Amino acid sequence: MASLICFVFPINTTLPFHLFPSPTQTTNGISSHLLFLCSNLDHFPLPLSSKERMLGKQAIFFNRGRYHAKLRKLVLRAFTPDAIKSFVPNIESVAEHSLRSLEGRLVTTFHEMKTYTFDVALLSIFGKDRVLYREDLKRWYYVLEKGYNSMPVNLVGTLFNKSMNARKEIARILAKIISSRRQTKADCHDLLESFMSDEQGLTDEQITDNIIGVIFAARDTTASVLTWIIKYLGENPSVLEAVTVRVLLFLIRISREIIR
Repeated sequence: MASLICFVFPINTTLPFHLFPSPTQTTNGISSHLLFLCSNLDHFPLPLSSKERMLGKQAIFFNRGRYHAKLRKLVLRAFTPDAIKSFVPNIESVAEHSLRSLEGRLVTTFHEMKTYTFDVALLSIFGKDRVLYREDLKRWYYVLEKGYNSMPVNLVGTLFNKSMNARKEIARILAKIISSRRQTKADCHDLLESFMSDEQGLTDEQITDNIIGVIFAARDTTASVLTWIIKYLGENPSVLEAVTVRVLLFLIRISREIIR
């Protein structure tokens, strides 16, 4: 339908429909996208209560207004160039480990990229603390994710019930990490520290909801982008060569600056 609209209607138009249970706005063009997303927040339907229960009703994408704006600042503060600079060597190590694990195997790129983005997400959220709880967080998060779009019937044995139980286990692990961070008072430059800063006054529940939400929001989207990049580079050797040369030149320049 989106392609049909692009042919029939001019670029940068906003079209009201009622194709779904809720009124539907279809936008065509970057300008109309920005206009709608930035000025018509009240038009977005409320999320399903089952999704709020699973990810946490205090998560950033379930809220609006001042609380949403404050969370956006905290997230952005943790991902500025200066903030992530210290994580670059560790991100590189994760990437190298992922590549080595692929050698000699036939793999599904998207699944491997989901694993990679999950590891990088834990690194950016918890820093060094991720090492102690990585496998437990991974195991329980995968259970939660598997039941996210299941029928919200909270009976023993259902996917939804398993997801809700996994959510409780993740919350317990996060409580341990938060408690440990408070006791050690370590100077960490990660998302958890941004959320825990005293002047922000976030509760442990709010921190937990938003950490789970950030992992959920970033994983599939980032993995999808990386998968398409790999596909494009694989199908266009000249582009791959140009990108490789560009990266090598950048690394040479950085090495020279370090030597100086």
